Formats: sequence, structure tokens, C-alpha cells
Amino acid sequence: MGYSYCMKILYTNFHEQCGGGHDTYIFTLCKALSSAHSIVVAAPENSLLLKKIATIAAVRTFPFNFQFRINKFVALYKKVLELRRFLLKEQFDVIHVNGSKDHSLVILSTILVPKKPRIIFTKHNSLPIKFGAKLRYSYFTDHVIAVSENTKQMFSSIKTPVTVVYNGVDINFFKPYDKALTLSLREKYGIKADDLVFGSVAGTALYKGWTLLLEAMAQLPTESLQGIKVIVAGDMPTLAERETYNQQYRLKNALILTGLISDVREVIAVMDVGFVLSYAVETISFACREMMAMGKPVIVSNYAGLPENVTDSVDGYIVESKNIDSIKKCIVKIMNKPQNLPIMGKNARRKAEESFSEQYFIENTLAVYTAEAGKLSNPTQ
Repeated sequence: MGYSYCMKILYTNFHEQCGGGHDTYIFTLCKALSSAHSIVVAAPENSLLLKKIATIAAVRTFPFNFQFRINKFVALYKKVLELRRFLLKEQFDVIHVNGSKDHSLVILSTILVPKKPRIIFTKHNSLPIKFGAKLRYSYFTDHVIAVSENTKQMFSSIKTPVTVVYNGVDINFFKPYDKALTLSLREKYGIKADDLVFGSVAGTALYKGWTLLLEAMAQLPTESLQGIKVIVAGDMPTLAERETYNQQYRLKNALILTGLISDVREVIAVMDVGFVLSYAVETISFACREMMAMGKPVIVSNYAGLPENVTDSVDGYIVESKNIDSIKKCIVKIMNKPQNLPIMGKNARRKAEESFSEQYFIENTLAVYTAEAGKLSNPTQ
């Protein structure tokens, strides 16, 4: 991609099992950069990320569990020593950390090393920056990547350089399905051709706000909900939880929970409109951008960076966070004029093509790496 040398890059991720957007973020960068740079991914052995990374032949993995307790000194010391030995052996130019646990262990493991790599941190959540984190960002981090302008504002009192790099999605992979395939997938999920379908692939954690949509719908007259479906992909709630949802929100057969699926495109394809109604943790949402890339307008809450994805009433809708009345009004607006959704979907796809491309995400991230690696006295050649 026009860069003068091959960098050695380590990506770290603390998540066991599914890491959600973190997994997508790291996998996308590895897939794009592994042909020109030497890349290793360190993550827990049971993480889904390592399984995905195994499909990229040029990327090596280092199974490592970043979870620790500060009061378990001996165990912590052993982890730091193991990681330090690995880092001394590999001599990375850049270490890109993605959470507090891996960030902390990388800092401890690079104290007084002869060739200290440049440490880059991506802020993937909207959790407040506490004192310990502020120390890490201010004194032990060379560059911060913020995934939205809203996220960048959180670092206003920190002198470490902060660059906004929006998450990108593969717009050639996430693209609208044709009508025949869409109808076939609707049949698979028990959805009629003329049903109005609200959907989300942002997951089923409660802070994602998906139950708020159900609560808002439950306040509408029962007869107005005929032909309405809600489909959600993510960890499957327990049977007891599902029964509670059905009783509490009067859903009958309207709610479709798919569980975790390997390819979310089939769920996105059956939607008429997507939604990400997060009220905590969220920053920008890969899921929102994936749905828009597939030509679906998306309802987002005005939480954190979510509104940066959408132009209200053009390619989606913006509602007030955790405000049932605001969500209900939006649902009614959509139900009253569903004929507006196809043109809004085309606008969503156009925005994805213009602004959400992986190319910008990769190039802008790589620009941070090269700028920081260039400050090393002896970068890897």
C-alpha cells in the first residue's frame, strides 16, 4: 500500500469466547495488512477471534489470557513475565491494544525493555475514563484511536495524540440481496413477504436497547401490530427470559431470536428497518454500518457516537436514548409510511459506499502505525 517497510504488529484482545465488535475490528485489519506486514494476534485460547484469525494463513497467533486480579500478585507476575519474554523475542514495532486488561499487561511487560514498541490504544466503549485509565493513556500510550468524534471528546484533558478513525465495513460483502433470495430467507424465518420487519444484529446484551423496542411496541394497540415482526441476532436468552419477554411485551409469534449465527447477512436481508438503541458502552456500532451497507435504514439512539452514522429521516432515524415515547413515535412513523423505507435504504447504501468503506478505515489506521513506528530508532525492516 505504498509504505517503505514491513512493520511487526501485535494485536491484543482480552475477550474470551465472543468479542463482538472487537473481533470484527481486529480481524478486518489483519486480513487487510497481513500481506505487507508481519502480524501476530494475542488473545485467550478459547476466543472466537483466534478461530477466525486461523483462516488468515499469514497471521500468527499467541494464545494468552489477559484476565487478572491485581490482588493475585504471584499470578499477575507470571503473566507479565510470560508476555514480556514473548515481546522481547518478537521485537514488535507496534502493539495495538483494545481494552483495559490487555493494555495494562502490555504496559507492565514493556517497562525498561531495550526496544520499546509504540503502544496504540483504541477506545471501543463509552465508559467513563477513570483515574487509572487516565494514567495509562497519558503516560504509557503513544497514540489513541477514537472510533467516533464523540469518543474523541472523552480525551479532551489528555495530551496523548488522539486520531478519529471510523470503523469500516466490507461493502462488497455487506451489500443488498436480490428480491428472490430475500423472500427465500423470509420464508426460512417464518416471515411473510408483506410483513414489516424491524431487526438488529447488534447482539442481545440489554444495554443494546433491543428490549426497549419491544416495550415501545407493547404500548401500541394490538390490532396495529398485525404483520409486524422483530428479528434479533445474538446470544440466545434463556428459555425463562424468552417466556418473560413474550408475556411482558405481548409478542406472541412476533419476536424471532436467532441466537449467534456465523453470517449475519441473512438476518439483515429479511429486515425492512434495522435498529441499534444502545444506552451504555456503545461507541459507533459495526452492526449499524453493516445494516446500512446492506441497504437498510437504521433507527439509532442519540447515545455516544451512534448519531454520527445516520442522517435523521434520510437514511435512518434518531431517537432519544432510553426514551420509550420517542421510540414509540418513531415506530408509528414507520408503520404509517412504510413506503419510505426503500428509498431510505438506498440512501443508507449510498452513505456506506461514500463513508463506511474498509479502505478508509484501514488506510487511516495504518497511517497512525507508520507515524508512530517512524519514531522508533530502529524499526523492523
